[in-house]
Amino acid sequence: MDNDVKQISIPSGLYGFEGLTKFALTRASQEPFLLLKSLEEESLSFILIDPLYFRPDYTPDLSDEDLKEIGEEKENNLYALAIVTVRPGEDPQMTANLQGPIIINGDTLTARQCITSNPKWQTRHDILAEIRSHQGAESC
Repeated sequence: MDNDVKQISIPSGLYGFEGLTKFALTRASQEPFLLLKSLEEESLSFILIDPLYFRPDYTPDLSDEDLKEIGEEKENNLYALAIVTVRPGEDPQMTANLQGPIIINGDTLTARQCITSNPKWQTRHDILAEIRSHQGAESC
């Protein structure tokens, strides 16, 4: 995705925010993050990350219903993004939800938050620990 702001339609909304369907997607000021900002509730925004940045083996399983809602019969122009949660404190933690990715059709700019049934993907993957883990595995 380039640096432009993209208007994204999420017909079913996000879990917990089902009534909000119009969002703007843009790059955050700090790589590799993106921002998803509601166009209907200006105080609502989410930090996103491409899961492949820290989990090169990430492949969400998508149902036919998921694909139908975003208008894509094949998966060659789909982007998976994970919602990031930052927990401040003495030992801050930054996690990504790989169980509930947002799948975006790059052609239609329509998205859906999907739930993957693969038990490998959880709601709280520690991003920094995963990066360190994969960097260590590459040096072996």
